[in-house]
Amino acid sequence: LGHPVAQFKRGANLWRKREKVEEKVRGLQASYWIWQAHQQGVTEAKELLGKILENVSSPKNNDWFELATYAEKALNHHAEHKLDEEWILLCHRLIIANQFNLSKAELLLCEVGQLQHEHCVAVDIRRELPKILPRLIQIDTTQQRRSLLAAGKVFAGSESDLEGNLRQRRYRFDRVTEWLTATFSQDQTVA
Repeated sequence: LGHPVAQFKRGANLWRKREKVEEKVRGLQASYWIWQAHQQGVTEAKELLGKILENVSSPKNNDWFELATYAEKALNHHAEHKLDEEWILLCHRLIIANQFNLSKAELLLCEVGQLQHEHCVAVDIRRELPKILPRLIQIDTTQQRRSLLAAGKVFAGSESDLEGNLRQRRYRFDRVTEWLTATFSQDQTVA
């Protein structure tokens, strides 16, 4: 399916039949083919892509922006601050949450290593919270892609049970965010 119009038709067809298509996150295949067509200049693809994928290309407007900025500073000087591996993982989670405007539940529960698909991020936490619908979020900026790659490398090199259960993650989240705010908000006022 190298032809852009064929890719668009394939994606549109998959989107129409999304209820019948069996896939882990509904609309993922359709969004891929429509995104391919959009990349090759099919004008109708942009509108349909907007219906399937969320667009959050302005992280400065997101709730996590301040904490994510502090987390980036902490990661840049993690040896100086002697951060534990769990804290490093949570800092990467904060950065990802800001880039893609995730909720707190999504931030704590998503499988960071499995978020990225070629064209989008699939956030699916139904295993932990079955009532929360999965979301497909378009990857728009190089900064979003970089943050996913950096987090993916760190999470791939860590043990899967290192972060613990939800209660442990919430406790660590509170401790890390307090420390980030206390440490780096002072830097802002001095500068």
